[in-house]
Amino acid sequence: MKFSHGLTIDYSEMMDIVEALCTNDPLIQFSIFNTNDQLTSEDKWIVDIPDINSSEPVIKGETIFTINYWRISEEPVFSPLYDSPTWKDIINACNNLLQEGDHQGIYLEGLKVHKDTAVRVVEFVIGS
Repeated sequence: MKFSHGLTIDYSEMMDIVEALCTNDPLIQFSIFNTNDQLTSEDKWIVDIPDINSSEPVIKGETIFTINYWRISEEPVFSPLYDSPTWKDIINACNNLLQEGDHQGIYLEGLKVHKDTAVRVVEFVIGS
């Protein structure tokens, strides 16, 4: 899935926002967003991200998220059903599923739609 650019901020500022959005201990890290090469310096990692504070839906309709990554579980794990999830929902769904693993694979690298039917199944692509 591709996302529209909404904010250009320091990675640590983005993680402050993520921490505020998480309903439990934040494990999630991001490698899904692009680095802004023109603004990044030796001491700052600047990223171009969507507006993760927005209450607008990112995915329209009923959605279930899953992770199929050996560091989390031998079998895929699934989130509860979300109706038109926002970035807050996506961040929390991923973070909650990451809680089940060994905390080595915590980088969200992408979202992959498996079933574009009445209920979408969207996989969190995770790396370490």
